[in-house]
Amino acid sequence: MFGAPALLVTLRLLQGFSLGGEWGGGITMVAELAPKERRGFFVGIVQMAQSGLLTTGLLTLFSSTMSKAAFEAYGWRILFIIGVIIAIIGFYIRIRLTETPIFDEVRKQKRTLRVPVAPIVTKGRYVSMLLMALFLAGVPLSYTYIVYGVTYLTKYIHFAYSEATFITFIASAVYLVLTLPFAYLTDIIGRKPIVLAGLIGEAILVFPFYFLIVKYPFFIVVLTFYIIEETLHAIYNGAYGQMLAEIFPTVSRYTGVAFSYNLGVAILGGFTPFIVTYLIATLKTPLAPIYWLFPLIVIPIILVALLYKETKGIDLSTFIE
Repeated sequence: MFGAPALLVTLRLLQGFSLGGEWGGGITMVAELAPKERRGFFVGIVQMAQSGLLTTGLLTLFSSTMSKAAFEAYGWRILFIIGVIIAIIGFYIRIRLTETPIFDEVRKQKRTLRVPVAPIVTKGRYVSMLLMALFLAGVPLSYTYIVYGVTYLTKYIHFAYSEATFITFIASAVYLVLTLPFAYLTDIIGRKPIVLAGLIGEAILVFPFYFLIVKYPFFIVVLTFYIIEETLHAIYNGAYGQMLAEIFPTVSRYTGVAFSYNLGVAILGGFTPFIVTYLIATLKTPLAPIYWLFPLIVIPIILVALLYKETKGIDLSTFIE
């Protein structure tokens, strides 16, 4: 009776551990391998993977071609089979990777740390950077608008499931297409103005987004707001990955990036569906997501504005400590 739910939860946990570990490693490796003049662009390629386009695309395809009963009976299993195939390919690539020359040099100099997390949780400068990185990585934009979006649109805006998945699919496609151009732009004008532009735009948008889709629950209205939101999301996401890689020294870079991302996403992102659902039920209004999302956008705006000094073009090979 409980075997299938237990297995499903276990697989989801393994998926989360995998993403959490590999995102930090991917960002760190690409940042250290890329030319410093084009680091933003190359890290932006990694950030494109967060679009969720494959997931939303498959959900859109299945919901439009398969009945609810068929999806519940066997459709969801197809998604897991596809996931297993992708995992095998990823594992094959992963086991053939070597350390970056920057980290290899640190290892040759015997400057690696037994506890890489120590400097970033004990030194004041890195503690403040860790706090900023945690809130930057934890801004629950994807979790609110995309992951929880289908539930929100079907339950509170009363859209059909196929309509909701189509909207999130188009929004994810917009994010995928626009992330790389904005990542490239960070190599020209810097990380700070780009990430602040995206976050400030999101902070301004959150109020009209919910007020207007609740008041005017028409397909074209909701789709338009989702496209605007994911454009702003692409601006922000195109910049923050390289910021995280550039604020931590080589001896703790992987740890700092992964630790801040995992902690931020787990606490601020992972609990978003539960918190938003609770707020809507408690406050008895579909506008309740504003009360969760707006503060979590404003906090990193303040932290970046006050704490972050531009790191565009920094030489990571000399930032060892």
